[in-house]
Formats: sequence, structure tokens, C-alpha cells
Amino acid sequence: MFWKILDILRDLKTKNGPFMNVLDVGSRNINGSVRDVLIDSKVLGIDFIDGKDVDMIMNAHNIYEQLNMDNLKFDLITCCETLEHDDQFWLTVEAMRKLLKSGGWLFISTPGINFFKHDFPSDYYRFTEEVYKDVFFKGWNNIYVENYCDLHSEYVNKPNNIIGYAQKPL
Repeated sequence: MFWKILDILRDLKTKNGPFMNVLDVGSRNINGSVRDVLIDSKVLGIDFIDGKDVDMIMNAHNIYEQLNMDNLKFDLITCCETLEHDDQFWLTVEAMRKLLKSGGWLFISTPGINFFKHDFPSDYYRFTEEVYKDVFFKGWNNIYVENYCDLHSEYVNKPNNIIGYAQKPL
């Protein structure tokens, strides 16, 4: 996980936290975790492959049906470096939007349009700032979106990541 993702999440938490109940979609810890920032939160991690920081194994398309049975609602939902691997990301995004409390926050990071292909296990999509504003966070408040490129990366001339968050209306 890129350090910039955790910095922006830390800033969101400082300004708008604490977040008591957090859902981390795509939680398998391969190269870092949002749990490093959310140490005082109750984090439920879901992923379709078992691994470190995965509490429940499931396809993210089904999270609303599976988690809504207990009327769970979350203060914060994170989904970092996951949607590019989701063959139907729009289903996952809609489920996350539904599971958030009114006034809750959705935090997403994805590769930018020119980020290299990385099959882990498959790699389907790239995203732009417009997708965040017009699809992921459509109709929401306090939208923040950043197209971030790490100057020390070997991919200097490419937009490495899009990172953003928004608040569900009350």
C-alpha cells in the first residue's frame, strides 16, 4: 500500500473521526493495511481470498446482502487497491454505498489510468478522477479526490494512484 494512501486516510481520521465501525473491502494485507491508521477502530476485513487481516471470506459484490442481515452500518468503509481486480466493481461500489451510515465516509484508492498491469489475481480496470466524482461519490458531500504520482517511483511519468473520499448525505 502506498504511503500516500495512509497519509490521506490519517488526515481524514484526524479531521472527521473517530470511526468506531469500519469495513475494509479487499482487506488482505499484501503490502500494508488501513488497520495501521485505524488502530482505535473496530475493523471488519473482507476479501475473496483468505489471508492476513481477512475476517470474512466473500465476494464484495455480496457484502450488502451478507452484512445487512444484522443491520450493520459503518462509519467508514475503505477499499484500497482493490476495485481494479473486481470484475464487476460497480456492484461492489453500490453495496458499499448502501452499507454506510448517513454521514459516514467512503474512502477509495485505485490505480490511475496509466498504472502498470498487475495480475493479482486478475487486473481489469483503471480509473480517473471523474469516476470518483461522478460514479463512486455521486450526490455525496465533502468530496476529496487526488491524482497522486510518487516522485520517487519508477513510474514517474504516470499517474500512480487516484485516492479519494466523500461523505454520505445525512
